[in-house]
Amino acid sequence: MLVKLPKSNKYIIYMKVDYIIVGQGLAGSLIAYELLQRNKKILVYDLPEDNYSSSVAAGLFNPVTGRRFVKTWKADKLFPYLHDFYPEAEKELRSKFFYRLPLYRPFIDLQEQNKIMPDFNTTEDNTFMIPANFKSKALRINEKLGGAHVRAAGFLDIPEFVDSVRKRIQEYGKYFNHQFVEKNLKLNAEAIQYGKFTSEKIIFCNGVRASNSKLFGWLPFRPVKGELIFATISPALEFIYNRNLFVLPFKNEIHKVGSTYDWERIDIVPTEEAKKMLENKLYAILDVNFKTIDHIAGVRPATKDRRPFIGRHPKFKNIGIFNGLGSKGVSLGPYFAGKFIDSLESNTEIEFEANIKRYNSLY
Repeated sequence: MLVKLPKSNKYIIYMKVDYIIVGQGLAGSLIAYELLQRNKKILVYDLPEDNYSSSVAAGLFNPVTGRRFVKTWKADKLFPYLHDFYPEAEKELRSKFFYRLPLYRPFIDLQEQNKIMPDFNTTEDNTFMIPANFKSKALRINEKLGGAHVRAAGFLDIPEFVDSVRKRIQEYGKYFNHQFVEKNLKLNAEAIQYGKFTSEKIIFCNGVRASNSKLFGWLPFRPVKGELIFATISPALEFIYNRNLFVLPFKNEIHKVGSTYDWERIDIVPTEEAKKMLENKLYAILDVNFKTIDHIAGVRPATKDRRPFIGRHPKFKNIGIFNGLGSKGVSLGPYFAGKFIDSLESNTEIEFEANIKRYNSLY
């Protein structure tokens, strides 16, 4: 593509792509994979060490939430979709990162048991659950009242997924391990210019960094710091424990245990306070000893209303954002990545609950 420079008779050749993607954590990886599957030419700018959420996320997906054991938002669409999407991606990327595991949620007290148990066979919200009591199978867990066995749960090895997508980008697209500098972005009605590249569209998938952006900083982000520990438990659990904390059997006898929520200290520095809190909670539910072997922290790109930030910029229609997936990114991401690219390619709209148009009055 030849572009004439202003006030000059010289011409410069720009390399043209269909999309520029800023950030390649979980959100950027899902967008990049979706675009590559559609044979789009993409350019990705990313600093892996700055993926504050994806690098430390547990990757848990769970269709049930809240004290009343109800289905999470859009579970009936999201979970069938992700259970097809990730196994197909494993085949395509020739990697293993998707793990189905039963999830166990114990009842806290007899009152809760008496409220929830009658609903299992009559309440629509319990589609994903059956009564369960793992006591005979997992003597390592302290529980006396039984609980819910949650189906369609498991975890995604996010670092493995991200690495696999990065290799695909390097093979079929362009990948730069560089910081994207927003002020160097040049816009016009027909194309976007960044460095020696032009693109039809650009999508920002850069997590909490978007909250400081001139383009999207007006959105009501609510970043939250989370910490987790890695602990060895022998023998390993055969299910995910999830009540007030999660205990996720990761590799061999190593388990991820988390997580904390801190809206005040938005940094990636692990704290002794959070570590002790997680260890004390783990001591309370286990019948056996464990050993903490690592402790990490990250920042989730959460939002004020706990819904994603997806859509086109109010002024610049060739600039988009795919962000704010929060702690449910593994389940929200595949479905909405596909819907978003559909909307960009066909000039349609993302549904309002996830669309940044719901906050256009703040722009």
